[in-house]
Amino acid sequence: AAARAICAERRPGKVIIAGAAGGLDFGLGRGAIVVVESVVCENTHEEIICPEAQARRALDVLCEAGMRPRPGRCCQAGTFVHRALDKQALHLKTRAQVVDMESAAFAQEFQRAGVPFINIRVVSDSARHDTADMATLVRLRYRFGRVDAALWLCRHPREIMRAWFFFQGMGIAAVRIAEAVSVLLRADIESSGTGVPAGCNTCYGE
Repeated sequence: AAARAICAERRPGKVIIAGAAGGLDFGLGRGAIVVVESVVCENTHEEIICPEAQARRALDVLCEAGMRPRPGRCCQAGTFVHRALDKQALHLKTRAQVVDMESAAFAQEFQRAGVPFINIRVVSDSARHDTADMATLVRLRYRFGRVDAALWLCRHPREIMRAWFFFQGMGIAAVRIAEAVSVLLRADIESSGTGVPAGCNTCYGE
């Protein structure tokens, strides 16, 4: 809905999609930046190719800024993937480096509207370890309230540390996302010669 509204109301010349993602590749630690070249849907296996020129330019700009990005594939999953074993299986199944829950939806809308886009994903939790079961925690929180969510954490004390580590990773990702988007916008401003980004909008994912 957000992507459709941006296309209809703002008619951007380019969109930067930026958000956190879970790592599927063992070589990616927290804070690693992936410039997404293609997105694959876990359930349908549909693959969406991101605009090549935009991705290549983003890689070059971020490399020049010393942010050490890498190109890769993103998998859109239907639910939060928290177990390391499931991440490993998803990596083997899709050959994706990162996983999120929104990249394919954004890409489909912008591709349908003919709007060039860049998709930047920053790793918040690595593939090497289990992370917090956020799907269960969020479901309890919104269906039954904070007390039930807190009781569930008390019954599963290991999840407390995992949740703390996850939110710490989200904080790291948020800083890196802000840095990457700032670098890309600055490059657009400099190349436009007008002092403002040339029709560029930014979408932030979680």
